[in-house]
This record gives sequence, structure tokens and C-alpha cells, in this order.
Amino acid sequence: MLTIDEATVRYGSRTAVDEVSLAVGVPGAPVTALLGPSGCGKSTLLRAVAGLEPLSSGRVLWDGDDLARTPTHRRGFGMVFQDGQLFGHRDVAGNIRYGLQRHHWNRDDADARVTELLELVGLPGLGSRPVGALSGGQQQRVALARALAPRPRLLLLDEPLSALDRQLRDRLAGDLRRILRDTGTPALIVTHDHHEAVELADTVAVMTAGRIVQSDEPTRLWRRPKTPEVARFLGYSTQIDARVEAGHAQTVLGPILVDCPDGTFALGLRPGSVVIQARGVPALVTGSMPTADGVRITVAVDTGDGELRVDAYGDTAPPDGDTVQVSLNPRRVAVIG
Repeated sequence: MLTIDEATVRYGSRTAVDEVSLAVGVPGAPVTALLGPSGCGKSTLLRAVAGLEPLSSGRVLWDGDDLARTPTHRRGFGMVFQDGQLFGHRDVAGNIRYGLQRHHWNRDDADARVTELLELVGLPGLGSRPVGALSGGQQQRVALARALAPRPRLLLLDEPLSALDRQLRDRLAGDLRRILRDTGTPALIVTHDHHEAVELADTVAVMTAGRIVQSDEPTRLWRRPKTPEVARFLGYSTQIDARVEAGHAQTVLGPILVDCPDGTFALGLRPGSVVIQARGVPALVTGSMPTADGVRITVAVDTGDGELRVDAYGDTAPPDGDTVQVSLNPRRVAVIG
């Protein structure tokens, strides 16, 4: 198991990683995602784990052994970069075989391993193809196969899907999750995409300004972000107050069932949190726009203290100025705190 113990990375007066502690490869939860915006320090932390970035303080340990004096190539970690970083002068099989040659595998075993990995990543029979003739998704599959080839004890992935278009990214994310499960390889994945983090990881650690502000299993993170900042990063762009008693929350958008103790909380709303129904809170339609998920309808709700504007989704667009009834969809609402 990888243990990051109060790891800090500084560049002069700037702190990129600030006393981060995290366990990766925990039994039952082998895949961890570092999720955060650009510049939050997540890639710097990944490089420090790999031995590519020196720590200013703190430790990186594997099964309790400090890796401070262990060079990158002896840590037993595989790495996949955003752009794959394949060798253009080698064919597909040659790229996968590279790591095996460095670990002195004999030719027959290496050939068998290459064939096995081509099947695993969905590229059977493409070993002799030049990597320049592959699509972006295929190149990332080759990069993944190369990293997995010597059977690393930990896989490090730095934004592995971010260079791909959304449709390809979604398909490859499912394949990557399957491959990690099939191989049983613990992994630490860096991403800025919360959908990707939730799809791939057993644990998601949210980073901002060099610190981990929340680490949770995906469903818990999605339903109970600890702070308004975490909620906004997850897409809960609108936040409203709620008073909770016996699992019932009272809000300006009507009542909703929630799983939290009694008290006052903020609720986070994202696309799909507000729906137009036959019964609900009256709201004034102020605009609409067609989307792939239906018509996004902007409505204004009188809160008594002012006006709250939220987006609801429907099959058709009511005329601007019409009054509709809106309510909350509990499956798309987060309790913050």
C-alpha cells in the first residue's frame, strides 16, 4: 500500500503541495482519484510519488518503507501520461515490450505478455502497426498496456483521458475501470473531471490550493460534499438553505427527503435538481434553451426575501412569462457539510 505522509512540495516561496496525507491501494478500494482544478497541485503530488519531483518535507512510503532514496525506475510504479508519450520509432508491440526489456524479460515471455496485453486493452492483432497510424484512444490504450506490462505494484495516471473527445473518453473510462479491476492493480489517477473521477475510482480525494479538502468514496462525496467550494467544483452551482427535521428538509423550492441529522444545512443544486411537475412551488419562466438532455428552462422563484433563479428541465419550453410548478429531485441534490 502507498502511504503519503504530510507531503509538501515548495518552489521558492510558493507551496504547490501542502502537507498532504493519503493512503492508496487500500484493500477493497484499490483505485484513488486526485480530483481538482488546474494548478491545485495534483500532478505535482503524482510526480512526487513517482520520484520525479523532490519533496520539501514529508514522506512517500510503500508498505511502510520510505522511498526517499529509491529512484523512479526502482519504485515499481507504472505511469501513463496525458499524451501517452509513446515512442514514434517503435511499433505497438515495441512500445509495450519496452518496459519488459528494461526488466530483462526473456523474449518468449515478453512476446506472450505483449499478446496478452493487446487482448486486454482491446487491440488484438495490432502489434505490428506504427503508433502514428493509431487514433488517440488507441494510443492511450497502448500507453496503458506499456505501463502494465512489467506488472507494476502501483499504476500512476496523469489526466489519461483529458486529450480525448467526450464520447471516446466515456468509452475508454469504462474500459480502463474494467482493466484495473481485471488486473487488480492499485492506481492513483489525476483528473480535473468529476465524472471521470467518480466512474474510475473507489476513493476520490479533492484537492484545492495544494491541500486535500475531502477524501471519500464517490457516492458519499457526490451526495455530501463537506464545503461549498467542493460542492461548486462538483457542479452544484446553486446552493439554498434548508431546515431539516426527521429527514424532511424545508426549502424555498419545497420539501425534500434527505439523509442527514436535524439542523440547518445548505443544499447543492446542479442540472436536473429542479424539475417541472404538476404540483410544486410556483415559478415564473424567464427563458429556455434546447439541450441534449431536453429543454433547459430558467425560472424565477419568489423567496420572500428576493428572487431565486434556477434551471429546470422539461420536454417542451413554456412561453416566457408563464407560471409553472417546480420541485426538487432528491437524487440530484447534495447536502453540504
